[in-house]
Amino acid sequence: MSEPLTEYESRAVRLIAEWKARTPSRVSRALKVVRWPVGKVMGKVVPEPGVHKICDKVEALLERRNGLEEIARKAGVRDVEELAHRSLEECDQLAREVSARAQREAILEGATAGVAGIAGEAMNTPVLIGAAIRAIRRIGHCYGYRLDTELDRQYVLGILELSTVEDPEERKRIRERLYRLMHKMDEGEPPIGFEGIKKELVEDLVFEVVPIVGGLVSVFDDYAYMRRVDFAARRVFQERWLRRRGKVTVIAPAEVSRRARSLWVAWEATNELIYLGSFAVGFVVSVPFAAVGTLAT
Repeated sequence: MSEPLTEYESRAVRLIAEWKARTPSRVSRALKVVRWPVGKVMGKVVPEPGVHKICDKVEALLERRNGLEEIARKAGVRDVEELAHRSLEECDQLAREVSARAQREAILEGATAGVAGIAGEAMNTPVLIGAAIRAIRRIGHCYGYRLDTELDRQYVLGILELSTVEDPEERKRIRERLYRLMHKMDEGEPPIGFEGIKKELVEDLVFEVVPIVGGLVSVFDDYAYMRRVDFAARRVFQERWLRRRGKVTVIAPAEVSRRARSLWVAWEATNELIYLGSFAVGFVVSVPFAAVGTLAT
Protein backbone atom coordinates (compact mmCIF):
# COMPACT_ATOMS: atom_id res chain seq x y z
CA MET A 1 0.00 0.00 0.00
CA SER A 2 1.37 3.41 -0.93
CA GLU A 3 2.15 6.09 1.64
CA PRO A 4 -0.35 8.93 2.05
CA LEU A 5 0.32 12.28 0.41
CA THR A 6 2.49 14.69 2.34
CA GLU A 7 1.36 18.29 2.78
CA TYR A 8 3.72 19.36 -0.01
CA GLU A 9 2.47 16.62 -2.36
CA SER A 10 -1.17 17.53 -1.65
CA ARG A 11 -0.42 21.11 -2.66
CA ALA A 12 1.26 19.84 -5.85
CA VAL A 13 -1.85 17.78 -6.71
CA ARG A 14 -4.01 20.90 -6.31
CA LEU A 15 -1.70 22.96 -8.54
CA ILE A 16 -1.69 20.25 -11.22
CA ALA A 17 -5.52 20.14 -11.16
CA GLU A 18 -5.69 23.94 -11.46
CA TRP A 19 -3.21 23.91 -14.35
CA LYS A 20 -5.29 21.33 -16.21
CA ALA A 21 -8.40 23.50 -15.83
CA ARG A 22 -6.72 26.81 -16.69
CA THR A 23 -8.16 28.89 -19.53
CA PRO A 24 -6.45 31.63 -21.63
CA SER A 25 -6.33 35.14 -20.18
CA ARG A 26 -8.44 37.96 -21.61
CA VAL A 27 -5.28 39.67 -22.86
CA SER A 28 -4.19 36.51 -24.66
CA ARG A 29 -7.59 36.13 -26.32
CA ALA A 30 -7.63 39.79 -27.36
CA LEU A 31 -4.19 39.47 -28.97
CA LYS A 32 -5.30 36.37 -30.85
CA VAL A 33 -8.23 38.34 -32.31
CA VAL A 34 -5.79 41.02 -33.52
CA ARG A 35 -3.38 38.46 -34.95
CA TRP A 36 -5.96 36.15 -36.50
CA PRO A 37 -6.43 37.74 -39.99
CA VAL A 38 -2.71 37.96 -40.76
CA GLY A 39 -1.99 34.70 -38.98
CA LYS A 40 -4.50 32.83 -41.11
CA VAL A 41 -2.76 33.95 -44.30
CA MET A 42 0.73 33.25 -42.96
CA GLY A 43 -0.41 29.89 -41.63
CA LYS A 44 -0.88 28.68 -45.20
CA VAL A 45 2.74 29.59 -45.90
CA VAL A 46 3.94 27.56 -42.89
CA PRO A 47 2.28 24.12 -43.21
CA GLU A 48 2.41 21.63 -40.34
CA PRO A 49 4.87 19.30 -42.18
CA GLY A 50 7.25 22.27 -42.26
CA VAL A 51 7.08 22.49 -38.48
CA HIS A 52 7.80 18.74 -38.28
CA LYS A 53 10.93 19.28 -40.37
CA ILE A 54 12.07 22.15 -38.17
CA CYS A 55 11.63 20.00 -35.05
CA ASP A 56 13.44 17.07 -36.68
CA LYS A 57 16.40 19.26 -37.65
CA VAL A 58 16.55 20.85 -34.22
CA GLU A 59 16.47 17.42 -32.55
CA ALA A 60 19.25 16.22 -34.84
CA LEU A 61 21.43 19.05 -33.56
CA LEU A 62 20.55 18.41 -29.92
CA GLU A 63 22.52 15.63 -28.32
CA ARG A 64 20.14 13.16 -26.63
CA ARG A 65 22.44 13.04 -23.61
CA ASN A 66 22.57 16.83 -23.46
CA GLY A 67 21.94 17.96 -19.89
CA LEU A 68 22.24 14.55 -18.19
CA GLU A 69 25.71 15.17 -16.76
CA GLU A 70 24.90 18.79 -15.92
CA ILE A 71 21.76 17.94 -13.92
CA ALA A 72 23.47 14.99 -12.20
CA ARG A 73 26.40 17.21 -11.20
CA LYS A 74 24.10 19.97 -9.94
CA ALA A 75 22.13 17.45 -7.85
CA GLY A 76 25.26 15.72 -6.54
CA VAL A 77 24.45 12.27 -7.99
CA ARG A 78 26.21 9.94 -10.44
CA ASP A 79 23.16 9.44 -12.66
CA VAL A 80 19.89 11.37 -12.92
CA GLU A 81 17.95 8.14 -12.34
CA GLU A 82 19.03 8.39 -8.69
CA LEU A 83 16.81 11.48 -8.44
CA ALA A 84 13.77 9.20 -8.71
CA HIS A 85 14.36 8.44 -5.02
CA ARG A 86 14.45 12.09 -3.94
CA SER A 87 11.38 13.83 -2.52
CA LEU A 88 9.05 15.73 -4.84
CA GLU A 89 10.06 18.96 -3.12
CA GLU A 90 13.75 18.37 -3.89
CA CYS A 91 12.97 17.54 -7.53
CA ASP A 92 10.80 20.64 -7.85
CA GLN A 93 13.55 22.88 -6.47
CA LEU A 94 16.03 21.52 -9.01
CA ALA A 95 13.49 21.92 -11.83
CA ARG A 96 12.82 25.55 -10.87
CA GLU A 97 16.53 26.34 -11.21
CA VAL A 98 16.52 24.84 -14.71
CA SER A 99 13.36 26.78 -15.59
CA ALA A 100 14.76 30.16 -14.49
CA ARG A 101 17.78 29.70 -16.74
CA ALA A 102 15.65 28.71 -19.75
CA GLN A 103 13.36 31.74 -19.33
CA ARG A 104 16.28 34.17 -19.12
CA GLU A 105 17.80 32.66 -22.26
CA ALA A 106 14.44 33.13 -24.01
CA ILE A 107 14.44 36.84 -23.12
CA LEU A 108 17.93 37.32 -24.56
CA GLU A 109 17.04 35.41 -27.74
CA GLY A 110 13.76 37.32 -28.11
CA ALA A 111 15.52 40.66 -27.70
CA THR A 112 18.09 39.75 -30.34
CA ALA A 113 15.41 38.57 -32.77
CA GLY A 114 13.33 41.69 -32.10
CA VAL A 115 16.20 43.97 -33.10
CA ALA A 116 16.60 42.06 -36.37
CA GLY A 117 12.89 42.28 -37.23
CA ILE A 118 10.89 39.61 -39.04
CA ALA A 119 14.03 38.02 -40.54
CA GLY A 120 15.52 37.70 -37.08
CA GLU A 121 12.33 36.20 -35.70
CA ALA A 122 12.27 33.62 -38.50
CA MET A 123 15.86 32.67 -37.68
CA ASN A 124 14.98 32.59 -33.97
CA THR A 125 12.21 30.02 -34.51
CA PRO A 126 14.39 26.87 -34.56
CA VAL A 127 16.47 28.30 -31.70
CA LEU A 128 13.34 28.77 -29.58
CA ILE A 129 12.04 25.27 -30.37
CA GLY A 130 15.46 23.85 -29.51
CA ALA A 131 15.47 25.74 -26.21
CA ALA A 132 11.99 24.42 -25.39
CA ILE A 133 12.91 20.80 -26.15
CA ARG A 134 16.11 21.13 -24.15
CA ALA A 135 14.21 22.67 -21.21
CA ILE A 136 11.62 19.85 -21.19
CA ARG A 137 14.34 17.20 -21.18
CA ARG A 138 16.29 18.87 -18.40
CA ILE A 139 13.18 19.30 -16.29
CA GLY A 140 12.43 15.61 -16.82
CA HIS A 141 15.97 14.75 -15.69
CA CYS A 142 15.24 16.59 -12.42
CA TYR A 143 12.55 14.00 -11.65
CA GLY A 144 14.78 11.01 -12.43
CA TYR A 145 14.06 10.37 -16.12
CA ARG A 146 16.89 9.98 -18.65
CA LEU A 147 14.60 10.58 -21.66
CA ASP A 148 17.01 9.04 -24.17
CA THR A 149 14.79 6.57 -26.08
CA GLU A 150 12.45 6.97 -29.06
CA LEU A 151 9.49 6.55 -26.69
CA ASP A 152 10.87 9.39 -24.59
CA ARG A 153 11.32 11.50 -27.73
CA GLN A 154 7.61 11.23 -28.52
CA TYR A 155 6.81 12.01 -24.89
CA VAL A 156 8.91 15.20 -24.94
CA LEU A 157 7.32 16.37 -28.21
CA GLY A 158 3.90 15.67 -26.71
CA ILE A 159 4.68 17.98 -23.78
CA LEU A 160 5.92 20.61 -26.24
CA GLU A 161 2.63 20.49 -28.15
CA LEU A 162 0.58 20.42 -24.92
CA SER A 163 2.23 23.67 -23.80
CA THR A 164 0.83 25.54 -26.83
CA VAL A 165 -2.71 24.13 -27.00
CA GLU A 166 -5.59 26.04 -25.39
CA ASP A 167 -8.63 23.99 -26.40
CA PRO A 168 -9.68 21.90 -23.33
CA GLU A 169 -10.66 18.81 -25.33
CA GLU A 170 -7.43 18.85 -27.33
CA ARG A 171 -5.39 19.28 -24.15
CA LYS A 172 -7.22 16.32 -22.63
CA ARG A 173 -6.50 14.21 -25.73
CA ILE A 174 -2.77 15.02 -25.57
CA ARG A 175 -2.60 14.27 -21.83
CA GLU A 176 -4.27 10.90 -22.38
CA ARG A 177 -1.74 10.09 -25.07
CA LEU A 178 1.10 11.07 -22.74
CA TYR A 179 -0.29 8.59 -20.18
CA ARG A 180 -0.09 5.83 -22.80
CA LEU A 181 3.41 6.88 -23.89
CA MET A 182 4.65 6.34 -20.34
CA HIS A 183 4.54 2.60 -21.04
CA LYS A 184 4.66 1.89 -24.78
CA MET A 185 4.55 3.37 -28.26
CA ASP A 186 1.11 4.04 -29.69
CA GLU A 187 0.61 1.37 -32.33
CA GLY A 188 -1.16 2.68 -35.42
CA GLU A 189 -1.60 6.22 -34.11
CA PRO A 190 -0.33 9.15 -36.20
CA PRO A 191 2.74 11.08 -34.99
CA ILE A 192 2.31 13.83 -32.42
CA GLY A 193 0.71 16.80 -34.19
CA PHE A 194 2.22 20.28 -34.16
CA GLU A 195 -0.82 22.44 -34.87
CA GLY A 196 -0.39 24.34 -31.62
CA ILE A 197 3.31 24.96 -32.23
CA LYS A 198 2.59 26.11 -35.79
CA LYS A 199 0.03 28.65 -34.56
CA GLU A 200 2.50 29.87 -31.96
CA LEU A 201 5.24 30.40 -34.54
CA VAL A 202 2.96 32.14 -37.03
CA GLU A 203 1.51 34.46 -34.41
CA ASP A 204 5.02 35.44 -33.29
CA LEU A 205 5.76 36.68 -36.81
CA VAL A 206 2.63 38.84 -37.08
CA PHE A 207 3.77 41.71 -34.85
CA GLU A 208 7.29 41.74 -36.31
CA VAL A 209 6.04 43.89 -39.19
CA VAL A 210 5.39 46.72 -36.68
CA PRO A 211 8.55 48.75 -35.88
CA ILE A 212 9.64 48.91 -32.21
CA VAL A 213 6.38 47.36 -30.97
CA GLY A 214 7.24 44.15 -32.80
CA GLY A 215 10.57 43.90 -30.99
CA LEU A 216 8.99 44.35 -27.57
CA VAL A 217 6.24 41.84 -28.31
CA SER A 218 8.88 39.35 -29.46
CA VAL A 219 10.63 39.53 -26.09
CA PHE A 220 7.43 39.02 -24.09
CA ASP A 221 6.12 36.33 -26.46
CA ASP A 222 9.31 34.27 -26.17
CA TYR A 223 9.30 34.60 -22.38
CA ALA A 224 5.61 33.64 -22.16
CA TYR A 225 6.21 30.69 -24.50
CA MET A 226 9.07 29.32 -22.39
CA ARG A 227 7.02 29.90 -19.24
CA ARG A 228 4.16 27.78 -20.65
CA VAL A 229 6.66 25.09 -21.64
CA ASP A 230 8.08 25.20 -18.12
CA PHE A 231 4.67 24.88 -16.46
CA ALA A 232 3.58 22.05 -18.77
CA ALA A 233 6.81 20.09 -18.25
CA ARG A 234 6.85 20.51 -14.48
CA ARG A 235 3.17 19.64 -14.03
CA VAL A 236 3.43 16.59 -16.32
CA PHE A 237 6.54 15.25 -14.58
CA GLN A 238 5.15 16.04 -11.13
CA GLU A 239 2.09 13.92 -11.89
CA ARG A 240 4.27 11.17 -13.36
CA TRP A 241 6.41 11.21 -10.19
CA LEU A 242 3.27 10.88 -8.03
CA ARG A 243 1.88 8.07 -10.20
CA ARG A 244 5.18 6.20 -10.07
CA ARG A 245 5.08 6.31 -6.25
CA GLY A 246 1.47 5.09 -6.25
CA LYS A 247 0.32 8.34 -4.63
CA VAL A 248 -2.30 9.10 -7.32
CA THR A 249 -3.82 7.45 -10.37
CA VAL A 250 -4.93 10.29 -12.65
CA ILE A 251 -5.38 13.85 -11.39
CA ALA A 252 -8.64 15.31 -12.70
CA PRO A 253 -8.86 18.99 -13.72
CA ALA A 254 -10.15 21.32 -11.02
CA GLU A 255 -13.91 21.88 -11.08
CA VAL A 256 -13.45 25.67 -11.12
CA SER A 257 -11.23 26.96 -13.92
CA ARG A 258 -9.01 30.01 -13.59
CA ARG A 259 -7.73 32.30 -16.30
CA ALA A 260 -4.03 32.56 -16.99
CA ARG A 261 -2.49 35.89 -15.92
CA SER A 262 -0.87 37.54 -18.94
CA LEU A 263 -0.23 40.84 -17.16
CA TRP A 264 1.61 39.01 -14.39
CA VAL A 265 3.74 37.22 -17.00
CA ALA A 266 4.54 40.57 -18.63
CA TRP A 267 5.55 41.95 -15.23
CA GLU A 268 7.83 38.95 -14.63
CA ALA A 269 9.39 39.34 -18.08
CA THR A 270 10.00 43.05 -17.45
CA ASN A 271 11.72 42.31 -14.14
CA GLU A 272 13.90 39.67 -15.78
CA LEU A 273 14.76 42.07 -18.61
CA ILE A 274 15.79 44.74 -16.09
CA TYR A 275 17.78 42.13 -14.15
CA LEU A 276 19.66 41.02 -17.27
CA GLY A 277 20.04 44.60 -18.47
CA SER A 278 21.75 45.59 -15.22
CA PHE A 279 24.45 43.01 -15.88
CA ALA A 280 24.91 44.29 -19.42
CA VAL A 281 25.22 47.90 -18.22
CA GLY A 282 27.63 46.87 -15.50
CA PHE A 283 29.77 45.02 -18.03
CA VAL A 284 29.86 47.96 -20.46
CA VAL A 285 30.71 50.44 -17.70
CA SER A 286 33.46 48.26 -16.24
CA VAL A 287 35.28 47.63 -19.54
CA PRO A 288 36.93 51.11 -19.81
CA PHE A 289 38.10 50.97 -16.18
CA ALA A 290 39.47 47.47 -16.66
CA ALA A 291 41.31 48.61 -19.79
CA VAL A 292 42.82 51.61 -17.96
CA GLY A 293 43.90 49.37 -15.11
CA THR A 294 45.56 46.96 -17.52
CA LEU A 295 47.47 49.76 -19.27
CA ALA A 296 48.59 51.25 -15.96
CA THR A 297 50.20 48.03 -14.76
